[in-house]
Amino acid sequence: MGGKCDGVDYDYMTHNCPQTCSLCDRAKGIWEKQEAERRQNPTYEGEDSKVVVLDGDTIDDFTDSECVTNLCLIEFFAPWCGHCQQVAPAFREAAKLLHEASEEGKIPIPVKLAKYDDSAEENKEYQAADKAKWNFTSYPSMYIVGGAPSEGEDRLYEAPKHRYWGGSEQAEEIVHHMTSLSNGLNQTQALDAFNDVEKRTKPGFYKEGGKHFSAAVTELDHDNFVETVLHSDALWIIEYYSDKCPICNTLAPSMIKAAEKLKEDFHGKVRLGAINSRVYHDILATPYEVLSYPWVTSFYLGDKVEDMSGLGEWESIYNFGKSKFESIYKEGSPINKDATVPPPPPPKKEGEENKDEEALDKDEGEKQDEL
Repeated sequence: MGGKCDGVDYDYMTHNCPQTCSLCDRAKGIWEKQEAERRQNPTYEGEDSKVVVLDGDTIDDFTDSECVTNLCLIEFFAPWCGHCQQVAPAFREAAKLLHEASEEGKIPIPVKLAKYDDSAEENKEYQAADKAKWNFTSYPSMYIVGGAPSEGEDRLYEAPKHRYWGGSEQAEEIVHHMTSLSNGLNQTQALDAFNDVEKRTKPGFYKEGGKHFSAAVTELDHDNFVETVLHSDALWIIEYYSDKCPICNTLAPSMIKAAEKLKEDFHGKVRLGAINSRVYHDILATPYEVLSYPWVTSFYLGDKVEDMSGLGEWESIYNFGKSKFESIYKEGSPINKDATVPPPPPPKKEGEENKDEEALDKDEGEKQDEL
């Protein structure tokens, strides 16, 4: 090359020259600067990382060899993708934990985690997103590949690949999901198993110790929803949210302010509660036709009243609660501590089952039948 890299393949040379020779100081300087920038990105994998970094030249060899006797999770990402940057530390920690579990024989099928920078110039030719290959349209996209074949099966079979269904925000989620698959569960069973774990820990925004703890907002779950809301004579404004939803996170201060104002102005006759529907979707969200999050609705005397539309700042939530209160009580009556509260629902007749609890039990029974 004679130390000159200014030909038609300049971009290629500036990237590859420093890896093959030391003739071009200019190319080396550019590469070192770019490498320093790459190291600052959360998606960068250092030398001690257990994440296998793949490219267009190595990905097929990896799946054809490593993903036959191992269970592999491959992430397709781009360094500029904000969600990819958020996921990267959890993915890296999960790779470490699963590597240790595999080395120590704690899981039946060893698990390996790998990643592929789909935005890298050198990987463009491979076209990983093509329908005939990995068929994805967004970052990050993850695929489970392979696993040990059944006894007597040819070990040189083509490893199957399936889109990953598990959570990716925490290392615990990835480890639990992949460990479950290693132990013979399918992805639905793995998801249900992790959901059962989360239900016991009761993650929530507004509970004591939560990210948005507030005494004005009642954190609801499968243990207290029926007694607190359905058996109450107060009007309840309920937010269904996800603790991993950025919009829900941004909305939380408005929910708290609206809750405080409703509590102050209506003297406990209008109350605000919140349900982490990511965790309690099957028993608290689905039965009440909650289709997404954040979602705000209202309950009174054991029944769902009306869903809110036009969710915005705290005033919109407050005004929704106020309007529902006024529609329940005689329109035009003073809204103060002396307002008459309608009587609680009549007691159940002897032998009559609580319809809400029956519905919850039926839903849970159907879930168990599926498993």
